[in-house]
Amino acid sequence: MPLVPIKTSNQQQNKNNVTDITKAAALPDSYWPSMLSAIRDSAEVAFIECGEDKEKAIKLASIAVITWANLIGGQMLYLPIGQRLKKAIRDGELESLFDGSNTIELAARFQMSRQTVYKIISEQRKLRILNRERIGINRNENS
Repeated sequence: MPLVPIKTSNQQQNKNNVTDITKAAALPDSYWPSMLSAIRDSAEVAFIECGEDKEKAIKLASIAVITWANLIGGQMLYLPIGQRLKKAIRDGELESLFDGSNTIELAARFQMSRQTVYKIISEQRKLRILNRERIGINRNENS
């Protein structure tokens, strides 16, 4: 059973695809290309380390990889490593912690100026909007 990319343009189609993703998540390793299998296995370990039981970790990891493959499958993708990866993760964490009134605390926690905090938040919000447009999510979240 080949995995078919799920291209959707509205949330109803996304809800209908959950069943397809769940079915595909149950496929044996022989159906997964080796890199996807390695990514899935890594995600599974991460979910287990976060406290999920093995069965749920396998399902969540598989669903995550299928979702990522459907989003970026067939495209060239650069994944940063080292300092660039750490900065990307830090910036995403900083933006998710921002509540509109805690720039002083975030600046101290991440050892940067308030101006840098505002700059990162602005950049992260722009990225989030672009990503939502790309995957077809049209909602406005304050978080």
